[in-house]
Amino acid sequence: MKLTNTQRNALTALTLVLSLYYTGCAPQAQGVIATGNEEVSAEESSQIVGGRSATLSFQKQNGIVALVITSQSRNGGSLSICTGTLIDKRVVLTAAHCLQAQPMFKITHIDVYFINNIQKSLDFRSLKNSIPADKMTPHADFLKDITDENVGTAAWNDIALLRLKTDAPSKFKMAQLPKMTDALKVSPADTLLLSGFGIATPIVNKADIDPKTGVEVVVSIEEKSSTSGVLRKISNVAVLPEQNDKEIMLDQSNSQGACHGDSGGPAFLKKANGSLLQVGVTSRGTNSLGNCNEKAIYTSIPAHLEWIEATKTALLKAK
Repeated sequence: MKLTNTQRNALTALTLVLSLYYTGCAPQAQGVIATGNEEVSAEESSQIVGGRSATLSFQKQNGIVALVITSQSRNGGSLSICTGTLIDKRVVLTAAHCLQAQPMFKITHIDVYFINNIQKSLDFRSLKNSIPADKMTPHADFLKDITDENVGTAAWNDIALLRLKTDAPSKFKMAQLPKMTDALKVSPADTLLLSGFGIATPIVNKADIDPKTGVEVVVSIEEKSSTSGVLRKISNVAVLPEQNDKEIMLDQSNSQGACHGDSGGPAFLKKANGSLLQVGVTSRGTNSLGNCNEKAIYTSIPAHLEWIEATKTALLKAK
């Protein structure tokens, strides 16, 4: 049996779709090149969900970027936020579900930002410090063979690559990935560092009863102030026993970890020399209401290294 939308939503993708719908034209992506020189401050009290704000130097050192995806429908458009990492001067690693438009929508362009706070960019529709993506390749097996019966245990292959129209800012380093010869495997003995541009509030929805129909519905809980669009990080997130050999499961029962807008972002393993090795890509949460207080599932990079290398080569060669 094929996976239904309801059951697919039970494992909630951690993309943030903004409530803003607009009727005007989307900002044009061509001809905009990031300088990478602006430092945008973030409140020290801000959180990825239980974490703290990340500096521009941390962002540059580990190649972390924000993705703003513009979609259009017949009635207007919407923006969604994801996170990614630079793995080549023109290639960004992210989640495949970030590249799927909502029903009745079509993605028109994706802008990749190289600053650690994109809130003003979203407010003013500014493309400063961004570079458009000109090609994208989601994993061919994303959601392949996922059914009602195995949706909670099978691997989604939720991984994708984007190609930038121009080179990334020279001061941005590439995220460090494992090598295929490393035979690296993340285990429950490890703890990971997470980073992303998502919201800092773990409880975003609640169950309620529609007074007119008597049917149970999911009602969103509005944030008192916007927390999305600010790069944050959190350390020492516990790894849980794996549910399959292509994904990593993390414990967020203490309401600390990834949430909406962190999709596509990195999970890092700290090496003995203090540097960070990216071992995961944020995929989804397990709470049926879409809250971020149970478990988070990350696509395993060690399990997809061959695909990453082959796809990166093909993207760079493509015309």
